[in-house]
Formats: sequence, structure tokens, C-alpha cells
Amino acid sequence: MGTKNAVKENFFQLGYDKIKWNVYYIVILYCVLGGVWIYFSDELIESLYTDVKTITDIQTYKGWFYVVITALLLFLMINRLYKQLKSYYEQALKGHTSLKLIFDQVGSVIWTIDKQLRFTSSYGSGLNKLNLRVNEVIGKTLYEYFGVNDNEFLPIHSHIKAFNGDSVYYEMEWEGNTYHCHLEPLREGTGEINSVIGIAVDITDRKKMEDRLKNQLNELLQWKNVVLNREDKIMELKKEVNALLIEQGKPIKYSNV
Repeated sequence: MGTKNAVKENFFQLGYDKIKWNVYYIVILYCVLGGVWIYFSDELIESLYTDVKTITDIQTYKGWFYVVITALLLFLMINRLYKQLKSYYEQALKGHTSLKLIFDQVGSVIWTIDKQLRFTSSYGSGLNKLNLRVNEVIGKTLYEYFGVNDNEFLPIHSHIKAFNGDSVYYEMEWEGNTYHCHLEPLREGTGEINSVIGIAVDITDRKKMEDRLKNQLNELLQWKNVVLNREDKIMELKKEVNALLIEQGKPIKYSNV
């Protein structure tokens, strides 16, 4: 359900401006054509006929003619608008499906939060690792979900920053997994921020690999220090041997020190 709602929101945003102006165009065109038709047709009828009954009959026919023609024009314009709406929807749905496939592959979680820091949607294949179903957390606040009441707690502090208009990135460990999180404010047409969207990508395997590589690097550095210390001690011994030989009036044994 959350996925469908997200698609609808993206869809309405995608073609909102163009669709809005098409609606204005239909209304304005209808008013202009109606006004022009009524004024000039009345003038023409009154200039051609003087009999009241004849004028009344013609006015009736003219009215029906106007209804039929405008109905046809409205149908054509609304049908054109419908096709635009359908096209925008299909584009949005196609884009959403592609993104969903990508996010599902990387084990991500996507959610939206309102001004009260309450979840309004949550979905993504990463929910499985958190033992959650799609939209299961809707209605819960971040405080309730994380079991804290601290605005400085990293996820809560980050969402508050996003509501101030910032793009926020952070990493956190939760339920035994490590996530790279990205938050973006969602702005209305007026620029007001009423919600925040977040995506968390599971980087647990990557972090484990980084930790293994870090440990291996540390081991190599330790061995390097051991070897260097050993070489330094050997050099010192060679110098001492050379010094003793010089004291005895003998040639030095190690010329490379």
C-alpha cells in the first residue's frame, strides 16, 4: 500500500504544472467560445428575423447546437488530458518499478516521516532483516520505534535536521546490521516541508569486509615494525662488531654500515 501511495505522489508531482495549465486552458477556451457564440449568433439572428416565434425557435435550435458542439470539444480536450495523465502515470510507475528492483537487490528500506516524526510508509526488501512487514510501523513515532526519548539520538537528530531543509547522511548499527542512511526533505508546491523520505542501505557485508581488511592491514603493519626493529638491531650489532675490530687493529667486517 505504501508503495502505491508513493507512486501516486510521484505521479501527481511529475506532471502537475502542465496538467494544471491544461485545465485552465479548457475552462478559458470554453468561456471564450461560449461568449463569442452567444453574442454573435444573437446579433445575426436578430438582424435576419423580426418574428418573435421564429427567433425563439431558432434560439432553441442554436442552444442545442451549442450543447452538442461544446460537448464534443470538451470530450476531445478531456480525452487528451486523460491520455497525458495516463502517460505520466505509466512513466512514474515504470521509474518506480526500476528503482524498487534496484533497492530490493541491495537490501534497502525506504520510509517517510511526517512533522510529528511518525512513520507514514515503509517498504523494501531490507524489512525482512528487521522482522518487519511493509507499512507495519505506520503510526509509530521514531521515539517509539527506537525506544528512546532523546532528540540527540542519531536517527532522530538526523530527521529533525532534514525537516530544517538539510540533506542528511549517516551510518548506524541496528538489530545487528549496519546501514548507510540518506534523508531528504519533501517540499510542497509552496516550499513548505511536511515530510521527509529516507532510505537505508544494508552495508553489513561491506563493513565486515572493511573490518577484515583493516585487521589484516594492522597485522601487516605489526609485522613490518617487527622486521624493521629486527633490521635496526642487526645494524647496531654490525656496528659494534666493526668497532671491536677497529679497536683490535683489524679490518672491519661490515662495510655497508
